[in-house]
This record gives sequence, C-alpha cells and structure tokens, in this order.
Amino acid sequence: MRRALWPYESPTPLPVLAAAGTSCGLAVSVVTCPLSRVKILQQLTGTRFFVGVQRCLESRSLFRAYPTAVVCLPTLSLLLPSLLLLSLFLLTLLTLAL
Repeated sequence: MRRALWPYESPTPLPVLAAAGTSCGLAVSVVTCPLSRVKILQQLTGTRFFVGVQRCLESRSLFRAYPTAVVCLPTLSLLLPSLLLLSLFLLTLLTLAL
C-alpha cells in the first residue's frame, strides 16, 4: 500500500505512512470485527464458535461494532506516529542535556 501512495525511492513521508496504515487497518477490520463480535458473544453465553456465528447471522449483528472500529483505527494511525516523534524529541533533549 505504501508503494502505491509513494512510488519514489526517497524516504516515505510520515503522512503517507499514516494513510497507508489507516487504509490497511480499515481493510483488516472488515475481517476482525465480525470475529471479535462472535468471540465476545461466545464468552458471554458460553456457546461454541459455530453456534455463536449462527446466532450472529440470525440477528444480523456481525458488523455491529464496525463503526467504532472505523473511528478508532484512523485515530491510532495518527497517535502512534506522534508518539514516535515525541519519543525521538525527548531522546534528543536527554542527549543534549548530558
């Protein structure tokens, strides 16, 4: 995905990496969100996996938490690079202080 957004040989800018991470995270959440829903229902009710899938399909609630995942994933893709930059800044300050 990163090469599709930045095909050049120069280092990839941080916003391009954030966009690539966000798009990949949204694509993965299409698979992981229903599995998490089934897992939570399985833990709450104590049923087997296929029974939980069948109940989710009957109630049409497999993607109930998907809007939450869509909101959280872009936020994480912005939070993690900013934490990296903050840690590099603090590391630079520490080395200058010593």
